[in-house]
Amino acid sequence: MEESLTIGDVLLLEILELVLDVVVVSWVPHALNVNKLVTITPKIK
Repeated sequence: MEESLTIGDVLLLEILELVLDVVVVSWVPHALNVNKLVTITPKIK
């Protein structure tokens, strides 16, 4: 039982790392776009 639990924990960590990688890769360009919008917005006001 303990071995299966540790394997499950390792799989969970692997999945979390993959999710984090995907989130970072997809969020960073979006964040940069948001920063551009924020710098442009005051000029519009």
